[in-house]
Amino acid sequence: MVEWWNRGRPQGASPSRGGAGGGGSTCIDFQKGRCDRGDGCRFSHVAADAPQHEPVNPDRLRAAGHAVEPRAPTRALPLPTKEFATLVDPDATGGATFARFTRTGGYCLTGGADRTLRLWNPHKGLLIRRYAGHAKTLTDASATADNARIASCSADGSVNVWDVASGRVLRRFRGHDGSVNALQHAAGDDVLVSAGYDKTLRCWDCRSGNGQPISVLTGFQDSVTSVAVADAQIVGGSVDGSVRTFDLRRGECAVDSLGSSSAVSSVALSADRACVLAATLSSKLVLFERTGGGLLQTYGGHRNTDYVCRARFTWSDSHVLCGDESGAIRFWELVSGKVRSGCCWRCWRCWCCWCC
Repeated sequence: MVEWWNRGRPQGASPSRGGAGGGGSTCIDFQKGRCDRGDGCRFSHVAADAPQHEPVNPDRLRAAGHAVEPRAPTRALPLPTKEFATLVDPDATGGATFARFTRTGGYCLTGGADRTLRLWNPHKGLLIRRYAGHAKTLTDASATADNARIASCSADGSVNVWDVASGRVLRRFRGHDGSVNALQHAAGDDVLVSAGYDKTLRCWDCRSGNGQPISVLTGFQDSVTSVAVADAQIVGGSVDGSVRTFDLRRGECAVDSLGSSSAVSSVALSADRACVLAATLSSKLVLFERTGGGLLQTYGGHRNTDYVCRARFTWSDSHVLCGDESGAIRFWELVSGKVRSGCCWRCWRCWCCWCC
């Protein structure tokens, strides 16, 4: 078992930047011959010898106040303004605690107080299968990229890995002292990362028969509510008002504090993994750089003080969205922070899926 301890980031400290004094970093556009600012450009940095991926989202550059060269427009979907599908299981009892699409968007996972995980085809409104095996309320679920396995977690402190076709439990991981609040696949779906009420993040090997965690990430002062994974880095949000980024290769932990009164209920990563979106129980969303911690934008105007309302990016990263305790889903423009539209839930026993 490995414990990673908090390195911390001094409040107000600036991240290292590119150029001759930036530790060998340089600008993606400069490497591709499209940047006239030279290798002293102070945005969009990657290591010079790192594999090149798609350019950073232009909206992110505008959010940081940099000019962006025009490029061919990409296909954009309109924001949802009406209900796409209502998924109802007449045998369900109690409320639903989460609804999550699979990575391709073809299926939907839901779970709740009746301790049953459900797999849906939301495009046809079809319930495909139920998976029962937890002793308490389900809190989250995650499917592999090929949709062959589903992992679910529960307030009973367990993480189950299900075979989708047969409905059998392939793995059952126990180790958290209390509820498991969230989980996500990592490392090509061979590893699961879970967030617990016991103030830890735990990594589980799905390939071996070992039921013990391969790593325990500590340093949180209160319950860990959410987790997101970016390559070898794991981002966790906690009720203590912090977002901690663990670098597993370096054995370091960077801390971004949002204030002790701003309990973090959700963290999400942008498509390019450059930014973190954190939802807090002070009715505020915070957008900041993952590597540097620089604040990019804040979003408000909704009500979220008592319940977990997860925040997400839209597929194009042009907007952010979050649930509202008044019974709506709110959308904000990523750059300007302006509220765009809202969609209302129909009733507490239905799971409404929105395509964005």
